[in-house]
Amino acid sequence: MRIHKDVISGIVILLFCAVGALSTSQLPPPSAEEWAGPSTLPYITLGATALCGALLVITGIARRNADKASRSFNLDPKVLAFYVFWVCYMAAMVWLGDLISGMNRLGMPHNGGFIVATLLFLLVALPVLGRRKPLEIICVAVGTTGILVLAFGGFFQILLP
Repeated sequence: MRIHKDVISGIVILLFCAVGALSTSQLPPPSAEEWAGPSTLPYITLGATALCGALLVITGIARRNADKASRSFNLDPKVLAFYVFWVCYMAAMVWLGDLISGMNRLGMPHNGGFIVATLLFLLVALPVLGRRKPLEIICVAVGTTGILVLAFGGFFQILLP
């Protein structure tokens, strides 16, 4: 009997959450006067993601009696290529962050790699996902990048790469 694709996806998500929780456990705890610290938001997002992964495992097990077509785990080349592209985006974000912070003349030592990598990622990913209007692609890429930088860099005061 083959394992349902939701079970495999859920287990992978739970493994990523375990690695993320291990990394987050190395962050400093909140101070005595505050209830939230540097590790609060990562723990909340990891908890929500782990809950979704557990739900995937549960629904996958519940569907094991479904038809044979849903039991097979077909690997779509487009999905795999997009995942590889996303991993490259993450690596480029860190690399560009190190590169830009090393250049003192640009005037943006923090968030530079995130801004450039996210903008380029969205400019390439949106047409791949089916968006065709250039103005819409540019507006969504610039707007999303700006909102994320303001939210994480300004509101949460998280130093992005």
